Amino acid sequence: LLASTANNLKKNGWQSGASWGYEVTLPQHFNFMLTGRTIKKPIHAWESLGVRRAGGQPFPRKDDVASLLVPAGANGPAFLVVNNFRTIMRYNPSESYALAIGHLADRIRGGGPIVRAWPRDEMPLSRTERIELQQRLAARGYQLGDSDGHFGPKTRDAIRDLQARAGLVPDGYVSVKFMDWLRRN
Repeated sequence: LLASTANNLKKNGWQSGASWGYEVTLPQHFNFMLTGRTIKKPIHAWESLGVRRAGGQPFPRKDDVASLLVPAGANGPAFLVVNNFRTIMRYNPSESYALAIGHLADRIRGGGPIVRAWPRDEMPLSRTERIELQQRLAARGYQLGDSDGHFGPKTRDAIRDLQARAGLVPDGYVSVKFMDWLRRN
């Protein structure tokens, strides 16, 4: 099974010797509208915006094109993800899965744990709440496709846009607090 998975990744563009991505730190007042898989910039362009590797190491391949993910919002860890991350997502289209596989590979190679703690004070939304959110976004005119409870790029972009319009940090992360706000407005 492992050899079959490795062969599948190689066929889909896995670059041996290259990373899947890097945990990063963001500068104060970072523009979270730049997050998400749809925004792609060379790593050197992210550096010019103040994005740095967690732990302070340099990026080894500054011309690699990367997207910035903040899976737990502005209060959690951030990751610049490159081509091998996108290859993992061709195997399984879940960002959480791809992050877990990438991080597991790093740990197997002797890498350390994720530096920035995941927020512990936020309850994740249930599937029913995620579907409700998508329905509420669609009712506001956002074109998302089916309300299935899975947050793809269109849903994340819509969330960020609505957060920005509401004067909130547009990180694309939906907390129970945000859902309460959405239900009231």
